[in-house]
Amino acid sequence: MARRSNFGNEPVLIPKGSTVDRKGYVYYAVQTMRTPYKDKPGTYPDHKRREIGKVVTDDPADWKSDPRMYPNKNYTEIFETSVDERKKMEERDPNNFTDHVSVGLFAVVFHLVTVSGLLNCLIEAFGEIDAYLILDLAQFMISSGTAVFQRFTHWARSHAIFSDHLLSDSEISKFINNCFSVTKIEHFKKLWARVSLGDGRVDLNYDSTNVGGQAEGIALEQKGHAKDDPSKDQVNVEYVVRQEDGLPVCFSEYPGSITDIKQAKDMIRFLGNIMKDRYPSGVPREVRCMIVADRGYISASNVQELDDAEIDFLMLLRRNLGITDQVISENLDNVRKSENYLPDLDKYAYTVQGPLFDGDTRTRYFHIIWDSELEKTHRKNVYSSVAKYENELKGHIDRKKQMTEDELKKYRQWFDLTLEAAGETLVKKRGAGVGYNAVPTYVIVKAERRNDLIDESVRMCGYMVFASSRKMTAAEALTAYSRRDCVEKVFSTLKSNLGMDKFGVHSDNALRGKFIAWFTASILYSLIKTKSKKLREDSKKLYTTPCVIEYLEEIEADLDLETKVYILRYLPYHKQEKVMKCMGITLEDINRCIERFSKARLKKAP
Repeated sequence: MARRSNFGNEPVLIPKGSTVDRKGYVYYAVQTMRTPYKDKPGTYPDHKRREIGKVVTDDPADWKSDPRMYPNKNYTEIFETSVDERKKMEERDPNNFTDHVSVGLFAVVFHLVTVSGLLNCLIEAFGEIDAYLILDLAQFMISSGTAVFQRFTHWARSHAIFSDHLLSDSEISKFINNCFSVTKIEHFKKLWARVSLGDGRVDLNYDSTNVGGQAEGIALEQKGHAKDDPSKDQVNVEYVVRQEDGLPVCFSEYPGSITDIKQAKDMIRFLGNIMKDRYPSGVPREVRCMIVADRGYISASNVQELDDAEIDFLMLLRRNLGITDQVISENLDNVRKSENYLPDLDKYAYTVQGPLFDGDTRTRYFHIIWDSELEKTHRKNVYSSVAKYENELKGHIDRKKQMTEDELKKYRQWFDLTLEAAGETLVKKRGAGVGYNAVPTYVIVKAERRNDLIDESVRMCGYMVFASSRKMTAAEALTAYSRRDCVEKVFSTLKSNLGMDKFGVHSDNALRGKFIAWFTASILYSLIKTKSKKLREDSKKLYTTPCVIEYLEEIEADLDLETKVYILRYLPYHKQEKVMKCMGITLEDINRCIERFSKARLKKAP
């Protein structure tokens, strides 16, 4: 066999994972990378290969029976590191950490979890080792902007972490799948809720979102009521967030098929049990906790649950609730008066009292708001619907379409209909039962527009009604509700900055574990965002929360080969100093974190 002169004379076994081309040259992948597709979005795994030798025999049929090759210099560089050099590398890098690590974010997270009490809650619920790993996963999410834990090991090699050693992908997978029992999770939720609620005199924003996935075998993943695509399977997640600073207080995940209005009862009871320990006897309800929620949570049973839990509420009423139009129509002449105008908000606001539901014995406060911009939108929708229904009715009359009373109902809102009986049709029964009902059908002979009803609908445009159990002015109610977007910002952070756009697991246990990591990361992200708020008053562009995290990531430490410890590379520059100051840490705190990390790496006593 002819061989090139740069191959060695002594054959060696072909390394595992190598590939052989048609000419017998052996290649080894020294780097795996993600390469973008040319004609469609996304990436695929690619490899950077190096030629390491040539097979011994010329006949491809013999390559499997004689898996040997003649090595070249590349093989020597990759596989034949001297014993002394390997020993030296092990001494320098006992746990495969790089010679330089990022320490700024770790120092801030360590400070925040200690001061906020989050660290104690995690340790008490899950134990010290698991608590540290949860914080490492949360720190990874904040730093990398993803929740794909397969990348964690690579990321952790260049970052200071809480755990005393690196974990492989399989170890992290086992941790997420097996270390989060429902009992431990509920205990942690209670511990953190007690800490974050303080004395209980807070306003809380409550809302839910959905997370999608394509995994099989997850009981929580079911078809629900997603606004973007109701046909997709989803898992619902509800969050309670402190209104004053957007700090997540508690969360819960539940099957995607369960509606928000039904699931709210469990969250209300959970908060009610926590609040019983926070309220001293004799504290009036006016200074207790208040939940601010949107129109999707209002129901008689939920209001009763809130009353039983002694939690106040402020909710926007749906227009399809009978009480909403009743309150508006009864007070049309009083709302738009000069004495009720709010110049700062350019809105009219008026408050009245009354029962919320039939049989409601408590005093409720209805805050009626009229907004000129909202009035334009509502008016446009009314006239668009009238024109649409008018066209549909002409088609039904021309075709003599047979329709049931349920199908005619929407047209009666603005039209007088002249009908003729046309027989019966079978309509499937509602609910889980199987079967059909015989329902009368009619043919529309004539349809006349009711301008008086249309004018009445236009008259009702521009109004929205809030209901509260706490006595407050309409302006206070509007201001409190306008701050409800802090919970939406938490959801935006989770999906855009922490990787919760998809859950990426294949079991319910793993999903619960990942939600704990997401919840912890959202708490840390919120604390960083709140602490850096003053910096954004100077520059919204330079001190966004992602920018603040990047400044912290750039604070790095290098390994000293003589002392075998890490030392700070450079003193922080001006922006980093400003960030450190607002976070409440000093250069000494960072050096202490570096020392803690170094001791853990060298397996010395802490």
